[in-house]
Amino acid sequence: MKIDSIISTTACKFIRDNNIFLEDWQKAWLFYNSGKSYEFIWGALCDISNNTEDSALKNQITNLIELEKRQIEAFKSNDGNAIYIITELFPGDDEPIRQGTFASYELAESMASKLSNTYTIEKVVIAKDDNSSLLVDFDEFADDTLGYIKFFGDGSIRDVFSREVIDEHDEDDMFYERYFDFGHPFKVGDIVKSLIQVIEVLEL
Repeated sequence: MKIDSIISTTACKFIRDNNIFLEDWQKAWLFYNSGKSYEFIWGALCDISNNTEDSALKNQITNLIELEKRQIEAFKSNDGNAIYIITELFPGDDEPIRQGTFASYELAESMASKLSNTYTIEKVVIAKDDNSSLLVDFDEFADDTLGYIKFFGDGSIRDVFSREVIDEHDEDDMFYERYFDFGHPFKVGDIVKSLIQVIEVLEL
């Protein structure tokens, strides 16, 4: 995959015109923070991992993808003490609309496949740890979220959060937490816009 497949035409031209060299971890950073689907990002990161000589980056990419896949699998698994809530965000709306509550991920996924806008499936606890009482008021679920998966309208994954599978690696050392600045073609006073933020607002 080419780096110019995700960053702006202006930035790509600036990089080429100034002969800027991007290290593999920087390319991985750009892909991971591109706002694209997980499927796209995983493919891009695997390409980088397969071609890099940076063993630390290779291990980080492998561990990251394995972690995210474990989080997704844990999210789908249900021993009976959790339910799945679907919310859909309509264009122009600030707040998502609840579209149903389901006993299994399979049922939620079947319903969600009929939606055309971005949506979230949230997994929430319905039983206390001691199973002595059930939560009745949905508003109480806020503190009992086990995780969620946010999807684009086409069903591809855009974000994953999990309390069931925790990242045991030091995030500060991960490539996506590092800072780099390859320069930019803008001058003081120019008005610029973050395309990633625009995508997140439009497709949340």
